[in-house]
Amino acid sequence: MNTLLLEPGMPRIYTALAEWIACVIYICPLKKRFGKGKLFIILPLAGVFQIFLQELAGTFPLAFWVPGTLMNIVFMLAVIYLCCALSLKDAVYWCASALVTSEAVASLEWQAYCFAVWNGMENNMKNAVLFFVLIFAALFTLIFFLKRRIVSWDTGIHVTTKEMLIAVIAAAIIYSMSNIGFVLESALSGNATGSSLFHIRTLVDLCGFCILYIQQNLRHEAFLKKELTSIHNIFELQYEQYRTYKENSEFINRKCHDLKHQIDVIRSEQDTGKRESYLQEMEKMIRSFKTDIVTGNGVLDTILTRKNQYCAAHNINFTCLADGKLLNFLETLDICSIFGNALDNAIEYVEKNPDPDKRMIKLKIFSQNSFLMICLENYCEEEINLRQGFPITTKEDQKNHGYGLKSIRYTIEKYRGTMTLHTENNWFVMRILIPLAA
Repeated sequence: MNTLLLEPGMPRIYTALAEWIACVIYICPLKKRFGKGKLFIILPLAGVFQIFLQELAGTFPLAFWVPGTLMNIVFMLAVIYLCCALSLKDAVYWCASALVTSEAVASLEWQAYCFAVWNGMENNMKNAVLFFVLIFAALFTLIFFLKRRIVSWDTGIHVTTKEMLIAVIAAAIIYSMSNIGFVLESALSGNATGSSLFHIRTLVDLCGFCILYIQQNLRHEAFLKKELTSIHNIFELQYEQYRTYKENSEFINRKCHDLKHQIDVIRSEQDTGKRESYLQEMEKMIRSFKTDIVTGNGVLDTILTRKNQYCAAHNINFTCLADGKLLNFLETLDICSIFGNALDNAIEYVEKNPDPDKRMIKLKIFSQNSFLMICLENYCEEEINLRQGFPITTKEDQKNHGYGLKSIRYTIEKYRGTMTLHTENNWFVMRILIPLAA
């Protein structure tokens, strides 16, 4: 029997490289502290130092195996925390996952190589490197695509204490069980062999990886459920605002109609000063309410009229060129979501500008080449940073903001549409493209 199979351990450089690559894979989808240039310097240096630490730990007596292991784990944590804009609790959670991932890949690769040697493959440096490159590349590529689906800028943050503790305890148990061969190697007896412990190690690592992957997948699904609930609440709020305003609008129109008749009565007032004062006050009131926008779509008209009234009261120049009939194939709730959220965002932004002449919003709705085109622009002098296609909020509570734009995207995707955001010549531009029903 090849003595290679009797060793529960593996070359430490394999473990070091697996730990480093696992860290890189988890760092990729998470929010970064630095730009790509600095990361391209930091990460390779981290890989070299990880190898150094593993080789250094290999020189320690068996009694110092735990301190040597902790030294490597702490360095993994430091790399993730340094490179990613995470809290320490978030970094600990992802470090635990990276540790289990690295153990699973390294164990599986080394056992596959030992199995190939057992079946007659020559045990030399060329074959060892070839096996290492092929299996590491295949496994880490698979893990990268698995993790990309459930780890993102949004889901990678705000780890709860319970989730962190579960990951840490699971990683500690899995790592201890998979490396128990180092402790028991000198005490092997009876039917227990290094080879059997080696098989157990690989199975434990794979099971540990699956357990943490399932936990992360459940966490991702909970995040999506919360996000969809928030978006649905926004839909309902926008629709409720539309209904409330429609009722108020009808009431206001009746009042305006009554005021017109009252004007005739006031004109008979003998005191010229009082009469003119009453007339001016009433005419001002009527003008403030007569900010109707008519586009050909009742729902859109109600929303735009309401927003136009707000803009008029807050010195915001709102211009609109819209063919509302093009929206007739959209559901009422969807029209409320798209235009309610989009205009609220634009108004909130320009309202902060101290110069009234720069509080400008433009809306255009038209058709082009069998597509519905919606273009909303608001004046914007500052540079807007985008993350995954959305502006990065400047509000402190980033966790509970940004759902308005997500609800717009969610809505237009129902109609196979697309939304793009960008800045252009001091204007922040939202463009929505939706295929028109044939």
